[in-house]
Amino acid sequence: MSTAQKPPLELADRYIKKNYPKTTYNIVAESVDFGIDGIGFDDVFTELRMEGIKVAHQELETYFRSNNTTKFDPFKEYFESLQYDGKTD
Repeated sequence: MSTAQKPPLELADRYIKKNYPKTTYNIVAESVDFGIDGIGFDDVFTELRMEGIKVAHQELETYFRSNNTTKFDPFKEYFESLQYDGKTD
């Protein structure tokens, strides 16, 4: 199947994984972090459209909430980072 025949979401997946390999989805804030300061969802959505990848906005949102994106839970990370010295306050 040539690139022109591939579904837009598959093309978007490849583009994001190539250009933004550190992408994570924050399950608490329900937002995407592309691993680059100043780059947000709308920036990447616009990039995709400018590259000719005609993925729908809602379809891209669903993609990020799916298992295709690494999930990040800031609460879990925080509590797992705490050190307990065996003493109480």
